[in-house]
Amino acid sequence: MIAFAFLNPALLWLLPLVAVPIVIHLLNRRRYQRVKWAAMEFLLAALRRNRRRLQMQQWLLLLLRALAVLFLVLLVTRPQLGSSVFGTARTHHVICLDDSLSMRQRSGARDVFAEARDRLLALGGRIAEEGSGHVLSIVTTDAPTRPVLAAQRVGVQTQARVREVLGGMPVASDGSGDLAAALRQARELGASTPECSRTEITLLTDLRQVDWIGEDGRPRADLLAVLRALDPTKERLRVVALGGRDSENLAVAAVRVRDRFVVAGVPATFAIDVANRGLSASAPGELTVRIGRGEQATQRTFPVEPIAPGVTTTITLQHTFRDPGDQGVVA
Repeated sequence: MIAFAFLNPALLWLLPLVAVPIVIHLLNRRRYQRVKWAAMEFLLAALRRNRRRLQMQQWLLLLLRALAVLFLVLLVTRPQLGSSVFGTARTHHVICLDDSLSMRQRSGARDVFAEARDRLLALGGRIAEEGSGHVLSIVTTDAPTRPVLAAQRVGVQTQARVREVLGGMPVASDGSGDLAAALRQARELGASTPECSRTEITLLTDLRQVDWIGEDGRPRADLLAVLRALDPTKERLRVVALGGRDSENLAVAAVRVRDRFVVAGVPATFAIDVANRGLSASAPGELTVRIGRGEQATQRTFPVEPIAPGVTTTITLQHTFRDPGDQGVVA
């Protein structure tokens, strides 16, 4: 199957200009009047002998003029020919953007999510330069079943469209992403465009271990199943690691209630687990805890001593809620 498209189809209205040299030629033939003149008889006789050669020259000159106009029109509309016969098969580019909470971590002057947006915009521009006929989709790990951009035809407006989409999502989400679901959605999008013979999936992520490794220390089964299902003849996965590769990785692992019930007016005990998932001992720091709701919420700070790599420490606190109802504890 041969695919033929234009990068600037809006300029195809210039095609009728190809007829301009033909119209000029016809008008020039009509404006002359035949006048008998004895002195011209000898010249006309010579012209009749060379008529076929002169007509051929005129037709060639007319053809060259029409082709010159056609070339200028094609130059501005930029036609693109895609076919597996010529080795330029269509590709469905699916970009999976990790927008989990960890992407808000600062890497230098900006956070990692801002770096991911810049990478995505650059990818959109590179794909647009490859020519029309390709397809572009964008999915996020927080909501993979709702693609940000689904099966968009690549054209001259592709980069502007990607910039518009990114403008609607200025920050990362508040939750954790699902890489397996995002990759499954990427494969489904690729399968939904049978005119594309290949699917190229690009994953922009900060490579958090929790996204790849389960609690048992083994690769996540759902993610492993998606990776094994990839067809190497038609599907390609590329992982782009973002952010710094710091060895420190201190995290709030859990917030737990130690009492069986939490009752208004009775002190409640909470335990906050702080884990060092990095490769080196952590530096001394502070843990900030916000307790309560609305304007009545209070904020407390607790010191955190250095924690050895792979070790989890627990900080215990008590708080008495004055009012019944839903309350929050955020560490």
